[in-house]
Amino acid sequence: MYNKSIFPMAAFCVLGAISSPLAAQTVDFSLTLEQSSNPGASYENMHAAGAGSQSSYAIGFQIEVTGIAGTPTTFDTPFASFCTELAEPVSTSSYTYDLDDVEGVASGRAGEIGTASSAIPAGGIGDLAAARVRALFDNHYQSTDLSEWTFSANSPSSQAFQLALWEVTHDVDLSLLNTSGSIYLGEQSSQSLTAGVALAQSWLDELVDVTTSYTSTTWDVWAIENVGDPGNQDILFATSIDSPESEAFSQYRASAVPEPSSTLLLALGGMLALVYRRR
Repeated sequence: MYNKSIFPMAAFCVLGAISSPLAAQTVDFSLTLEQSSNPGASYENMHAAGAGSQSSYAIGFQIEVTGIAGTPTTFDTPFASFCTELAEPVSTSSYTYDLDDVEGVASGRAGEIGTASSAIPAGGIGDLAAARVRALFDNHYQSTDLSEWTFSANSPSSQAFQLALWEVTHDVDLSLLNTSGSIYLGEQSSQSLTAGVALAQSWLDELVDVTTSYTSTTWDVWAIENVGDPGNQDILFATSIDSPESEAFSQYRASAVPEPSSTLLLALGGMLALVYRRR
């Protein structure tokens, strides 16, 4: 559960070829809070399957990538990032994470009864949720610079994005208000909180027609998962398509995948050798 001494984020975020399995690449990064003048908001009565009802602190934060697969990086700015799960902590210390597919993110404690992430399939959020995540980023991920996001009652873009992201990763009905859903929000006590829910729901309504064939148009979305500690938060952020940052992440991601043609040739070579020996 959420512990402010660790990171003041959320009550829940504490809220045709032969190939081998994809190997994750490590991403070393440090976490930094957004400016203190831009606080998040504590949304009340968040109901989550397997975890009851609590307040959920929705906020954006920044990560600074310092290395990929042991190679130091030279990125100029941090990346505005958001929680994938409802029940994991995030520490402000430097950690090593795996760079992973969006489809498989949040698999650490997914399906584990008694956690707010129990609604996520054990293998991760899956193809449809991943497509919806990419569409949400394309439509409403404002900037990699967190200072360009808004936190006001009239335009709570950071909080709304986090709420919408939680709904997409944990539920299929795309409704923060449906009391039959895997997660939903009860009545809020202030206009500011109500505005955040309304904005998030308007974005979720846009995702109804998104299918698994959706591909990113503006942002490449990256998932990172804590190495060796499934009790820590999995994180999503984005880089602009065709940017140097996207190219760097793509390069290291691709390096974890064996070339299908080479693997297939090796397999065929082995079969031919076996036939030759039998002759």
